[in-house]
Amino acid sequence: MTTSAKVIANAFIERSHAESKPLSNMQLQKLVYIANGFCLALLDKPLYYEETYAWTYGPLIKPLYSSLMSYGSNNITSTIPISPYEDRIDLNEEKIINYVWSKYSDMSAYKLSDLTHQAGTPWDITWRNNDYGMIDNNVIADYYKTLINVITQQSN
Repeated sequence: MTTSAKVIANAFIERSHAESKPLSNMQLQKLVYIANGFCLALLDKPLYYEETYAWTYGPLIKPLYSSLMSYGSNNITSTIPISPYEDRIDLNEEKIINYVWSKYSDMSAYKLSDLTHQAGTPWDITWRNNDYGMIDNNVIADYYKTLINVITQQSN
């Protein structure tokens, strides 16, 4: 099931509040994007239905950014209002969100931005060809499949 990026963002916001970890708009954008990458690679489907764009500070989901822009660079203090008709997160998506939270939630916004800006990342590929352009889900899926192979090889 694919839902709104706001639903995915709320899952991360709830974790940040439960663990008293501050979370900024930029951090949240990157966590939602990374979770989408793992979902594309592992489940062969996007985690959210909105498009992702290559912006100056990394991947950005415009409706999510608009919902949080009032925070500026301050920490997010509450969940995002969503439609009661939005699909919910299923068990496999929940596992991916938990994994991403466990591996990436301690990284600063700028560290996450640096991570998404590395050479060969979907952001980098898109930015070089079309700055502020849409990042293709196939490019994201291919990158995260490769990343998963590297992670798997390192753990063996």
